[in-house]
Amino acid sequence: GVSCDVYKRYISALGGVKFVSLFSFVMASWTFSGIAADWWLGLWAQSRSNPFYYLSINAAFALSSVVFIVLRVLVMFFYSIRASKKLHESMLIKIMNAPVNLFFDTTPVGRIINRLSSDLHSADIELPMIIGNLQMGMWKLLGCIVLCVVLVYWCIVPIPFIVLFLWYYLRQYLELQRKLKRMARVLRSPIFQVASESYAGATTIRAYEYQEDCIKKCYRIMDNSMKCEFYITSLNCWANLRIQLVSLIMNLLTILFVVLLLLTVARQKRLLEPGNGGTCSRLHDQPRGLH
Repeated sequence: GVSCDVYKRYISALGGVKFVSLFSFVMASWTFSGIAADWWLGLWAQSRSNPFYYLSINAAFALSSVVFIVLRVLVMFFYSIRASKKLHESMLIKIMNAPVNLFFDTTPVGRIINRLSSDLHSADIELPMIIGNLQMGMWKLLGCIVLCVVLVYWCIVPIPFIVLFLWYYLRQYLELQRKLKRMARVLRSPIFQVASESYAGATTIRAYEYQEDCIKKCYRIMDNSMKCEFYITSLNCWANLRIQLVSLIMNLLTILFVVLLLLTVARQKRLLEPGNGGTCSRLHDQPRGLH
């Protein structure tokens, strides 16, 4: 797998502790605003007083969520561009200073182009999205667990079983995903190699009427690369199906248990308020997959 030193270098390029602190604060505030809106909606359902008061507070929570979403996008956009500039400059300097006999004569041009394009695409697009989704999932999971335990304490009972179940499947998913990603990057290099060679030798290919064979070779290489991409997509669907299935089962059990409690003795003994039960089911009804 990827070593921790690689992640540390990328976080350092983003801004280090300053970026982590600022982005964590924005994500925690956004998560708190969304969960507080759900909690306030549950209180509103239990009250029969002035609805304008509850509506104004709920609107304030919704407005704060919008503000923190905008701040999240701006912070990630600014710092990710900063990191991309640093990584691109460092990569370009090392390539320009690489020895010809030890690097350019032994490394295919397609592999160099693949690294410069796919790795920078990951740094520009994929890594910021992954960091944002990771922070969002962590803070949202923590907030949902805390709020559900405060409102309905028995919600914490199935959490260890869900964690073990997801850990078992995610461990298999990560192992296969890592191998397929590495294979996809290796199979993508010959595409750039053939493209660069065909462009440089276009006159020779036409002179010997080698166009048809060159096109077939290009199609064959692209088919091999797309097969690996298809397997990656299938693996993501496999993991998403299981994660969303666990989330839906958890939501179903929560709703059934809340309804049973409300129909029996919970409402008489004030063990569970209808608004709290609705808030818990609303928090559970948020299946997340892998992207």
